[in-house]
Amino acid sequence: MDKNCDQYIEEYLSLDKGQQVPLHVTLHLLGCPHCRAEVRMLSRAERLSSRRLSSPSPLEDESISTVLRRIDAPRAQPRHSVSVVPWLVTGIILTLALLLVHVALHGRSGGILSFSVDAAGAAVITAYIAICIGANLDFFIKRSGSH
Repeated sequence: MDKNCDQYIEEYLSLDKGQQVPLHVTLHLLGCPHCRAEVRMLSRAERLSSRRLSSPSPLEDESISTVLRRIDAPRAQPRHSVSVVPWLVTGIILTLALLLVHVALHGRSGGILSFSVDAAGAAVITAYIAICIGANLDFFIKRSGSH
């Protein structure tokens, strides 16, 4: 991890719980596997530390070892992948429907109507992609691989 990564992690750690991650930090986490792994580990540690203890336990070598094993346990578990199939199928159907509308209108007339339909189709596809990414961005960064 380089100095730039340290700055991103520091900015991430300065956020309040539940506060939205800034876009530039999110983009860095998407592209940097080291920072993404550190954020996952920090999220896991926060979840484990926020659990209520069933009974107070003395700090003995064995109890410390148990805590360390619990923290290290997620690394041994296989990662769960997130299915993008529903998003892809919907995107393909949307694109094919817009292509069909374009072909149907392009055969009858050209000019402004055809351009308007093409522009509207491009806007719909762009909005769909933005919603898909925006709806899943936090999930992929914070929760992916930490189950």
